[in-house]
Amino acid sequence: HNLLCETNSDLEALVNAFSTFFAHLGAEVVNRFGQFPPEEEPEQSIDLINSFAELISQAKMFHRDALRSAQFGNALERTFRNIVNLPLPHRSIAGLLARHFDATLAPNRKCAPDAQQRDSISAGIEVFVFIDEKDAFHETYRSLLANRLLSDSSDLSLESDVLVALGLKAGQLFTSKLRGMLEDVEASSDLNARLEPLSEASSPHLGVEFSMKVLALHSWPLTAEPSIVLPRELAQYLDGFQRLYRDEAPQKRLQWSHSRSSVVLVVRLGRQFEITASAVQAAV
Repeated sequence: HNLLCETNSDLEALVNAFSTFFAHLGAEVVNRFGQFPPEEEPEQSIDLINSFAELISQAKMFHRDALRSAQFGNALERTFRNIVNLPLPHRSIAGLLARHFDATLAPNRKCAPDAQQRDSISAGIEVFVFIDEKDAFHETYRSLLANRLLSDSSDLSLESDVLVALGLKAGQLFTSKLRGMLEDVEASSDLNARLEPLSEASSPHLGVEFSMKVLALHSWPLTAEPSIVLPRELAQYLDGFQRLYRDEAPQKRLQWSHSRSSVVLVVRLGRQFEITASAVQAAV
C-alpha cells in the first residue's frame, strides 16, 4: 500500500478495480431482490437493506485497514450512491428503506429483539446516507411511524434512538415533524393521567373506558375526516373530555380524527368476543 501511494497511476487503477468490484456485487444484490414477488416484500426488504449495509461495511473496513486514501473513499462513496439508487422493479429504495425500519420497529416484527434489532436499525442508517429520495423516504416513514405510535405498543425509546440517528445524518430539520409526533404521544399519556379522575367524576355511569391522543396537525399525516354521528355513549364521553380539555388548554381547538381511532367492542353471542374497529366502523 505504501508503495502504491507513491504512484498515482497505480493507485488510480486499484481504486477503479475495487469500485468496479463493489458495483458488481451491488448489482447482483439488486437483481436478486427483483426476482421476489411483492407479497414477500417485508422480509426481502430487510434482506436487501442488510446486504447493502454489509457491502458498505466491507468497503469501509478495507478503506480503514488497507487503503487509507481520500481518493479511494470518494470513489467508494460514488459507487455506493449509484448502487443504492439503482432502479428496482415496481419499487423505490426510499419506500423499501422506510418499510425496512417499520418491519424492524413494529410490535409484530419478525426479526429477533435486542442485538439483531439494533443491527437491523444500524443497517438502515448506513443505507439511508446514500439514498437520493430522502423526501420520499420521509413521507413514507412518517405514515408508517403514525401507525406504529397509534397502535399503543410501540417502543418510544427505540423510536427516539432511530430519529436521533437519522437527525445526525440528515439534520434536525429533517426529523422535526417525526420528533413532534413522539412528543405528542408522550404528552398525551401525561394528559390522560391528569384528566382521568375528572372524566370519571363528570361521566361516572357511561361504562366506557376511554383514552385519547392530542396530535399536532402540522406534524401528523392526517386527512380530512368524514362527518359521522357517533353512538350516544361515545359522543357524551367526547363532549365531556372536550370541556375538560378546554379548561386545560383554552387556546387550542380539538378536531376529532375518528378514522384514526380504535374502538374495542365486546360482543356476547353465546360466548364473549372482542372486535377492534375504528369509530367510523363502530358507529355503523
